[in-house]
Amino acid sequence: MPNLTTRKSGRTIKCKTSPSTRSDTDSTSRSVRKRVKQTPKPPRHDTITIATADDDSDGESPPPVPTWVHDVSNEIFVLQKSCILGSMAIIEDLNFVRLGEFSFQQFEMSAIRKLTKASEESKTTFKWLSGKAVISSKSVRVSDSLSIEVEDENSRRKVEKGVEHWMLQSKKEIIVKLMILYKRIGETNAESSDDDSPSSKKVQLSQCC
Repeated sequence: MPNLTTRKSGRTIKCKTSPSTRSDTDSTSRSVRKRVKQTPKPPRHDTITIATADDDSDGESPPPVPTWVHDVSNEIFVLQKSCILGSMAIIEDLNFVRLGEFSFQQFEMSAIRKLTKASEESKTTFKWLSGKAVISSKSVRVSDSLSIEVEDENSRRKVEKGVEHWMLQSKKEIIVKLMILYKRIGETNAESSDDDSPSSKKVQLSQCC
């Protein structure tokens, strides 16, 4: 018996998608979305990280106790100044000063001006012999007084160091006797012999001490 095929015209034959193909498409899109969701976010640049040190306060030793220092900047001492030309006193003065207030250079310049005036009147000249400062105190024996040769500002600073040292030891009524000696030049023989005699030198040495 012959096969009879009937075709209806005007109908579009639709191709059905196989279940396996649709399933593969869905799984592919889900995996893509899943990978997109799992992408890590970049770190924020405004993040501040604070590192804390270990708390070792319990193991630290207590700070040392500060040592008390005696302030002597406002303490006053007595300064006796004298300038001797031969056997004549050119300057005899006394001041109450603090550390750093006395200038040996200014004192020497003042002494030279007066020496020049005295030499012009006597028509002589003068020459430096020596300078000495003796530091004494009421609480110190005379034999323990400090004697310092004085010639310039460095010597003056040495004297102030001695005064400061005694102030830190709480010495009371500190006195500095500063004396500078000049020799007269161009005198007459009688005057020269008087100044060079042993008795005259003894007087000068006793004045220094």
